[in-house]
Amino acid sequence: MKKLLLILTRKYPYAFGEPFLESEIAKHKDYQDRIIVLAQDISAGEAPTRVIPDGIEACITSTGKRKNLRISDWLHMLGQVLFPDSAVKEERMQRKLSLSQKAFLGYFEARTKRTLAESVKQLEKVDFNAYDKITIYSYWLFVNAAVAVGLRDYLRDERGYQGKIVVLSRAHRYDIYEDVNKLNYLPFRNKLLQDMDYIFPCSRNGADYLKNHYSVKGAEIQVAYLGSRDYGLSKEPDEVFHILSVSRVVKVKRLELLIDELSKIDTGGKKVLWTHIGAGVEGKPAYFESVKSYAQEKIKNISFEFLGFMQNTEVYEYYRNNAISVFVNVSASEGLPVSLMEASSFGIPVIATDVGGSAEMIDSERNGFLLQKDFPAGELAQKLEIMLCSSAEETAERRKAARELWEKHYCAETNYDRFVEMVSEL
Repeated sequence: MKKLLLILTRKYPYAFGEPFLESEIAKHKDYQDRIIVLAQDISAGEAPTRVIPDGIEACITSTGKRKNLRISDWLHMLGQVLFPDSAVKEERMQRKLSLSQKAFLGYFEARTKRTLAESVKQLEKVDFNAYDKITIYSYWLFVNAAVAVGLRDYLRDERGYQGKIVVLSRAHRYDIYEDVNKLNYLPFRNKLLQDMDYIFPCSRNGADYLKNHYSVKGAEIQVAYLGSRDYGLSKEPDEVFHILSVSRVVKVKRLELLIDELSKIDTGGKKVLWTHIGAGVEGKPAYFESVKSYAQEKIKNISFEFLGFMQNTEVYEYYRNNAISVFVNVSASEGLPVSLMEASSFGIPVIATDVGGSAEMIDSERNGFLLQKDFPAGELAQKLEIMLCSSAEETAERRKAARELWEKHYCAETNYDRFVEMVSEL
């Protein structure tokens, strides 16, 4: 049986983002006869930023600058608001939308139609009938997933393909949880759940959310954990209690809350250092600067440093070459936090808020502590003090438990081997 795999991404292997695909994608080669990656949310003409494995084709579907195409999508949104097509009409009837939600729906539909047309153009010369099975794999349960469904219809209705087609999507955070969206709405949830064959959330929490929030049956929903590579262990803790956080400097990460808690730590005369790796989002440097100023104003009891943006490889080198005592994440929203996964792989205990799949990465306080999303003031400081005062034996046990949990559930080699074989057999 000859197999073709189409992978729909936002940016990979161009620009940055979707780093987990770097570990996964080459493994598909053992199960597929041809693999084509369609990067659907990147400006035309961009150069690849990641090495594409031999034998895998990749192309950008966009026909112009991303910014200009998005403006065009918003303009076409007006047409969907005033003269909705049948799919938009049906969605409006099902969901009883506000005006702003109708606008978002119209934009989503306009962007999907444009992206589908661009993708079809890229695939015109592919002889689909040379393959017995075609798998269309969207990396996101958002526009890419809607395009995946559209490509299946295109293959059936316009290319006359008679073989087996499987449509699946991974799902992460923003593409799962409607209640963290500013409009409290994600378009076409019921339709995607009905039209797709399989959906693979990256956490049990995400899978439960999809199963419990929508009554439509269709897609089979299975958890498929992502994974990080094994880069070894960090150095053993030394005389400095080293607290590390890694994230973009954006409001959802609640770094001001972390700063408030750090300022409350009773160090007992011990040396404590907080390091943050990560910068603000492009075009918004003011918020990053305000967070740094807030830290300078509030934190008087410990040392701290902001190291700014680092490439993934640089972050891994930092983990390996430094003695890190604990990793902290107080985010208000997560999917399955990559940062917790990576810290655990280096044998670093973690403290995190109970959002998204974070609870799945903390094992009954053996490898750290789980906090309520809106934990009482001082609780994080108290947990840090417990770890600060722990014996060498207790610290060693937490480090061992962190590593063991990663090996069992979040090792890239194991998880991606399992996933690509399953995708081949669906």
